[in-house]
Amino acid sequence: MNAETRKKGNTPETSKCSAGIREMEIMKALRILLITFVTAGILLTASSCLALSQNEVTGTLVVENKSDEDTIYFIYISKPNENSWGEDILENNVIDPGESRILTLPPGAYDIQIANFFNLELDSYFNRKIEAGETTTITYY
Repeated sequence: MNAETRKKGNTPETSKCSAGIREMEIMKALRILLITFVTAGILLTASSCLALSQNEVTGTLVVENKSDEDTIYFIYISKPNENSWGEDILENNVIDPGESRILTLPPGAYDIQIANFFNLELDSYFNRKIEAGETTTITYY
C-alpha cells in the first residue's frame, strides 16, 4: 500500500467495511420503503371498505296490519331459494291491528312470513323484491 492510501484510511479492510455499511443502509431504506407501501395498502383497503359500508343503500319494507283482530308478533324473511325461515326481524316488537312498521333491508328478493303470538302463520309473501332506495309494502288483512 502506498502512503497516500494509508493517509486517507482507505485500506482494503475499511473499503470492505464501508461497502458493508452502504449495503446495510440500502437494505434499511428498502425495508422502510416496503413497510411504507404495505401500510399504505392496508390504509387504502380499510378506507375503501369503510366508504363502501357508509354508502351501502338499503330498501324499505313497510308491513301494514289492516286486520281487525290479529296482532303480528313475528316477521320472518329468507331468500327465495332457502328451505327455512330466517330470524324474526321484528325482534321484541309487535304490529297491532291498524298499525304498520318500517323496516330496512339490503336490496334483493325475499320470502316473508308473518305470524301471530302462537307463532302460527298468518300470511306469507313470496319473492318480494326490495330495491335500493325504494319502498315495498305488504299488507295483512
